Amino acid sequence: MEKVCQHVIIINGGRAITQGPMSVLLDQGRDRKRLQVRGEPKALLAFTDQLRKGHEVLSISEEFGQMTIILVNAGPSAPLLDMAKRHGVQVRSYAPDKLTLEGAFIRSVTEGA
Repeated sequence: MEKVCQHVIIINGGRAITQGPMSVLLDQGRDRKRLQVRGEPKALLAFTDQLRKGHEVLSISEEFGQMTIILVNAGPSAPLLDMAKRHGVQVRSYAPDKLTLEGAFIRSVTEGA
């Protein structure tokens, strides 16, 4: 849908909760970052606890020993990378995280509720 539609209307409970150009809707996620890390369970727990204290963490998931953390307005990367190093956590990647149509729907439904 993201590739073929130019305009979107999000409906929840029979009520239109948002509408507009697809590009504008998906651009709302431009401040999101995806951080993927590995490490010992205790180190990861300490790292994520400290991360939550200073950053807006949208989600944390773990799969096959790798943790994926979605952040908003994370700021410069150097402090995050230094924090990971101090906790003995290996950063696998740190990159922009594109908002999907599904993510935009969930965001619209939860914010509009």
